[in-house]
Amino acid sequence: MPSESLSNLIMRSAKQGLQAVLWITVALSLTQCSNLAVGLSSNSPSSNSSTTKSSQRKWNGKEFDRVVGYQFKDLPGVVPIVANDLGKLDMESLQKAKLKEAVLSDSRVEELFQAIFSTASPLPVFNCYDPHHIFIFFAGEKPIGAFEVCFLCHGTRTWPDEDMKVTESYPMLRQLCIELGLGFSHPSDSSR
Repeated sequence: MPSESLSNLIMRSAKQGLQAVLWITVALSLTQCSNLAVGLSSNSPSSNSSTTKSSQRKWNGKEFDRVVGYQFKDLPGVVPIVANDLGKLDMESLQKAKLKEAVLSDSRVEELFQAIFSTASPLPVFNCYDPHHIFIFFAGEKPIGAFEVCFLCHGTRTWPDEDMKVTESYPMLRQLCIELGLGFSHPSDSSR
């Protein structure tokens, strides 16, 4: 029966083609992970030096010496903490709205960078932008940069450069926020 042989041949070819696609995907993923590691090395201390301090790391070209993560509540009439349209980071409102905070260790800063500059597939972004989490990069007591995230709509903002290229991984960000004790949801939802 020639038609059975032809259908078997087509099925076998399709399976082999699928296997080839899977191997190519794995190879590309490994290449992207390697490129991510190389890209992060410019933002993080050298692993070859035990005396390298976190102050040599940079956020958007500016050195920072610590990162603090915050969960904050809604404040009536206050725009998000990263108010790019106003060109500022609203630290006064953050202090009023702050519910939780956590200073990140060097290893947690590395996890944050991996989450922010991930090669994961992006999630769809919705239009709510009601953020309740922010990571602020400090040089001494002065904020030099920020990364704000809304886990409801998958939206983010960076400061001072709102056009900064980020390719965040929400599962990684969510896990980091949970492990830091910041939770990952709207503060009124105590279940997460």
